[in-house]
Amino acid sequence: MKFSRERFQNGSLRRVARKSGPDVWEFRYRDHSRPGLPMRQITLSTVEFSTETSARRALQAKLLEINGSEAYLAQRSPTFGTILDKFIAEEHLKEIKARRPGETVDDEGLKFSTTIGYLSVIKCHLRPSWGKVILTDIKPLAVQEWLKQLKLSAKSKQNVKAAFHRMLELAMLWELLPAQRNPLSLVEIKGGGWRTRKRPILTPEQFRQLRNLLEEPYRTMITIAMCLGLRVSEILALQWPDFDFEEGTLLITRGSFTHESGG
Repeated sequence: MKFSRERFQNGSLRRVARKSGPDVWEFRYRDHSRPGLPMRQITLSTVEFSTETSARRALQAKLLEINGSEAYLAQRSPTFGTILDKFIAEEHLKEIKARRPGETVDDEGLKFSTTIGYLSVIKCHLRPSWGKVILTDIKPLAVQEWLKQLKLSAKSKQNVKAAFHRMLELAMLWELLPAQRNPLSLVEIKGGGWRTRKRPILTPEQFRQLRNLLEEPYRTMITIAMCLGLRVSEILALQWPDFDFEEGTLLITRGSFTHESGG
């Protein structure tokens, strides 16, 4: 049975003192997907969200979820930050980050290294500059000029643009923007395209000479890379149980990524 929403839910937010530790924000709302419309509660840290305004801003993705895109658009002008928060929640980025580097994750989830990359771009670039901007106010020329002034390499700018592009695609998927040509497809980054220089190719003899110049464990690492084509992150995460010497097989189940960043 489907339970319809009668009106837009803003929910209730209050600051609650605890016997030990800092206060918390308690956000309560009714679950219209369940019979009897039971109350649900979300708790936010006052350390992370010091003001009621910042707490309510963080709850916009939840309001979008409980009200639906049509009702949300009728009451709100969604910001780019709402998309970032919804993406982080739906892809479980914070949960994946909490895992140990190299730990196996579900096939359908993002890889640890991909997760850390997204969180880094969101924290360092997208949220500070665009988090409070209304989605419909994001224009390609403004984004292009912003990318130009970033003190990053062309490749890094391309990664930032790709993440930005992905967020706007999701905004259209979630019906918070009209389905149309992605504005970021008009943005160009000089020097950020495919590499044009031809990569050098080593002969077997050249590879052996290079290998003999290295000490362990690097000698073994480049041998594995050359023979199996593994990424550095995959080689660093290898463990003895991954090797089956009787069958002559190697199981690749994890990657290692040590860069620390946040969302």
